[in-house]
Amino acid sequence: MGLAGRRVLGWLQSRSMAQLTSSQERTRDRFEMLIGVMAPGLSLVLAAGDRISRIVQPEDFDYYPVRPLGEWEPRPADISSKPPQ
Repeated sequence: MGLAGRRVLGWLQSRSMAQLTSSQERTRDRFEMLIGVMAPGLSLVLAAGDRISRIVQPEDFDYYPVRPLGEWEPRPADISSKPPQ
């Protein structure tokens, strides 16, 4: 766990909350274990769905880029990050 995670976890633990009973801790541990076991399988389902959707309809007609190509106009903050021409 990174520093930010420990900081958030410390903040959550410092809040005044009721202590979990042993039954509640077991239930929480079971759910966390179930999520951990199912996560790789769910990732595979998402990856398979992504591949299938690209095969069925390779071109997404509803996709519009944020900034159309060729219409790049620098703003003052973008002057240093101007793409090479």
